[in-house]
Amino acid sequence: MNKILFAFLALSLLVSCTSTEIVSSWRDPETTISADQIDRILFIALVKNETYRRVVEDKLVALSKGKGLASYTFVTGSNLSKTDKEAITQRLKADGIDLIVIMRLVDVKDETRYVPGSAMNSYGGIPGYGGYWRGYSYAAPMYYTPGYYTTDKKYLVETNVYSMEQDKLLWSGTTSSMNPSKIETTTAEIADAVIEKMKEEGFLLK
Repeated sequence: MNKILFAFLALSLLVSCTSTEIVSSWRDPETTISADQIDRILFIALVKNETYRRVVEDKLVALSKGKGLASYTFVTGSNLSKTDKEAITQRLKADGIDLIVIMRLVDVKDETRYVPGSAMNSYGGIPGYGGYWRGYSYAAPMYYTPGYYTTDKKYLVETNVYSMEQDKLLWSGTTSSMNPSKIETTTAEIADAVIEKMKEEGFLLK
């Protein structure tokens, strides 16, 4: 079995994966990655919003313990697709890049679900005196909370890992994140889910 002498994200993650999960993955069956041998990783976040792109790439770089490089510091915006492949490949090799990780948003899905109501008990006495309506209007709101429909947003993000030396795809996975509230947290959750899946498959060696 061919072993690539670099590792993918030897991370000390800041958060646990709570709303993100792997929904599909693929690996090169002839490749494993050693977790203790790595030089440089280039992170590319394919995000239309330049600010979001920088936030995602900066977070991935921060998690890679000094071995990551953000693509926005390497090549900017529209130049990424216009730069000559041979020229950029030479620069990547000159900078010692072993691994290229490309993260992109695949789809955003709206999912509607029903949240059932719930009954509640109150053991406090009704304050003061009065007729039935006062007793009813005081207690009724605490007795039952009606059900309702809510819409969740599910973000599907694809993460592809490429070998610079071999110029081929080594691993690909799609994650699903439910109602992400913060870019940095969701990015860390995705990295966490990806790494756990790689370890589970035997692709990433501990």
